[in-house]
Amino acid sequence: VEWTAIVRENSITLRSTPAARGFMRLMAAINTGSFDEIYNYIKREFCHEILSSHDVQDLTNYCMTVYNETKGLAIHKVFLSEEFVIMVVMKPRNQDGVLFLDKLKVSTSRPFKVTEYAHQEFNPANYGV
Repeated sequence: VEWTAIVRENSITLRSTPAARGFMRLMAAINTGSFDEIYNYIKREFCHEILSSHDVQDLTNYCMTVYNETKGLAIHKVFLSEEFVIMVVMKPRNQDGVLFLDKLKVSTSRPFKVTEYAHQEFNPANYGV
């Protein structure tokens, strides 16, 4: 997956941090719409704690649901960008007016494995945005 193209497209809004790099790799995998790409990303990038308590197939199905409801995501606005956590307002490729808030956390030491990913509908009025 060529995640650097996505980073270039959104480079004005993202700092290069472990969380941002992990997030962009996840978005690149999800945006392929490929079960295998997403599955391989999760097996490679998610931390042992998540993988020991959640089935990789279930996690992949969740990400496929994200893809199926959006046909891919693009950055609308960076809500929070820190070293090990990022929250980004995303816009779907197939709908106007609907926004999502995606959150990704990574571990605080190398190799910066994903410790949390959440995707939910975003209502700017609820956040004072």
